[in-house]
Formats: sequence, C-alpha cells, structure tokens
Amino acid sequence: MSYGGYFDIQNKKNRIVELENKMIENGFWDDQEKSSLVISELNNLKNIIKDIDDIYKRETDVNEMFDDSIDEDTKNLIEEEVTDIRNKLLELDIIVLLNKEYDKDNCILEIHSGAG
Repeated sequence: MSYGGYFDIQNKKNRIVELENKMIENGFWDDQEKSSLVISELNNLKNIIKDIDDIYKRETDVNEMFDDSIDEDTKNLIEEEVTDIRNKLLELDIIVLLNKEYDKDNCILEIHSGAG
C-alpha cells in the first residue's frame, strides 16, 4: 500500500508503537489524565489505519473485478463500490484534516444574528 503523503501511514504506525510502549512503562497508569490522553490518541490512530486498510482492500477487490469478465451487473457493483470508496475517502480526509492537538476537544460556538 502506498497512500503515504497526506495520510502518512508509516508515521502513524510508528506512533502507535511508541504509544503502546509508553503504556507498558511502570507508572503509566498512575496519572489518569495523561494515560487517558495516550489511550485516546492510540485509538484514534488505530481507527485511521483500520479505515485506510479497509479502503485499500476494497480498492484491491474492485481491481480484481476488472480483471474478470465484466457484465452489466458487475459494472453496477463496481460503480457502487467506487462511490462508497470515494465517500469513505472524503470522511477520512476530514478526519485527517482535523487530527491536530486540539481538534479532538470540544468547543463552544456562539452565533449572534445581526441586521442583514
């Protein structure tokens, strides 16, 4: 798989290993707040990797369908899969875009209506 770049898979996998190693250190669970942040980041990274792996598998399946003889039903199935893959990539795009330090935090939004 070579998505790389924007999704930065290898660095995410390396970070997962770092976080898992941090979790087995003595005293990790003593600070509930820090351990909670580590677990949250770890779960977030694992979900992103899982989603990207799922897209890669689906892409591979679609490519295999093209290798087989293509009839009308297969074309429709492929079109549906491509649409689903596109939608999942758009979701991942937003998740990866909003994956900075404070993006996981809640916020308060106030809207003040004005004249116009």
